[in-house]
Amino acid sequence: MTSTDYFDARLRHETDPSDVYAAQRADERFVLVDVRGDEAWQQGRVTGAVHLPYRQIADRARQEIPLDTPVVVYCWSPGCNAGVRGAREFAALGYEVREMIGGYEYWVREGQPVENDEGPLPPHVRPAGHGRARAGRVSERSARGIQSFLEALGGRSHERALPRGRRLVEMDVAHHRGDVVHRARLEREGDERVRRCAG
Repeated sequence: MTSTDYFDARLRHETDPSDVYAAQRADERFVLVDVRGDEAWQQGRVTGAVHLPYRQIADRARQEIPLDTPVVVYCWSPGCNAGVRGAREFAALGYEVREMIGGYEYWVREGQPVENDEGPLPPHVRPAGHGRARAGRVSERSARGIQSFLEALGGRSHERALPRGRRLVEMDVAHHRGDVVHRARLEREGDERVRRCAG
């Protein structure tokens, strides 16, 4: 298998939240399946998804989803392999299936519609392309947190390490597209890590 073959195979078996949302809006024919457990489903899920935990796919899929219907599965996040497990179960039954990489976490980060048993949930972040963080800017609180953490390590090494720490926070903030809620959470978590390391 060449490198090109490998990546072609990945593209045949993977999709991402932006493409799935675009396919939903275009009324493309497929079913989006949440393969997480009941508790995760109740907390929140992609609007329009159906719930079929990966452990139940072999027993339930053919009764609930026509075999000629393309399937897209998702789980919690890139750190969860339930999506791969679910995709494998569908593939073993003969379905055309792809995994939505990034899972529910990245669907939410992109500001796509989510819901729970009570109805639609408010968007967690702005849609892609809106309100992006400006590169090179770190809040004073984040900078203070980095400074405190590095000083807690002792010595004068923090003077050399601080610029790198600032760059890490800049990348983290930019990664979250400037969303105020996420930035505040990141800063709180950063301050908490500093307290734990310094304590």
